[in-house]
Amino acid sequence: NDTTFYVIGIADNAFSGNRKIKKVMFDEESDIQYIGEGAFAGCENLTEIELPSPITEIKPYTFAWCGLEYIEIHNFITKIGERAFTNCAQLAKIDMSENIEEIGNFAFAWCPQLKSFTIPEKTKRLGYEILQANRELDTLYYNAINCEDAGAYYDKRVERTIGAFEGNVGLSEIVFGNRVEYIPEYLLYNCRGIDTIDFPRSIERVG
Repeated sequence: NDTTFYVIGIADNAFSGNRKIKKVMFDEESDIQYIGEGAFAGCENLTEIELPSPITEIKPYTFAWCGLEYIEIHNFITKIGERAFTNCAQLAKIDMSENIEEIGNFAFAWCPQLKSFTIPEKTKRLGYEILQANRELDTLYYNAINCEDAGAYYDKRVERTIGAFEGNVGLSEIVFGNRVEYIPEYLLYNCRGIDTIDFPRSIERVG
């Protein structure tokens, strides 16, 4: 039988919970166009993966509870789903796509090794608490030019608004990019540890 099958995607939960996987590589000419929700969730010994260039979205829970130490989110990727990297306890470095438009709820929450994080210029929407409980996070580089939704929400349980970056008790510095025009409402609400803010001249509105 000379039939050839081309793999174009990885299904939801395909390798979820696999503790033997340590490294995932794709050929430079890979036809993989998508990686499903939770595909590598719980792969606690997975420390390295190179995302194929046809991928444009990291779906919810794709790498949650993984052992990743570093991730390059290449420039073809425009969306990061809810809890995509939540509870990656060893994740210490992220090379972020310049073309990210949306980051989902809790996308990088409970990643205790992260010390800095970058919001790219093209970001239009941030989910709520995308960096929740990252106690070592001390510097936020906020480059979004016109992000209208920065993830704040009203929590009925405590009867108050929860700020976009609330809960990051170590966050002490925020650096705004020199093209930022709008600072969304509640962006830094209840971020009590911040002692340094660098405002550029480009800012036109504050929510």
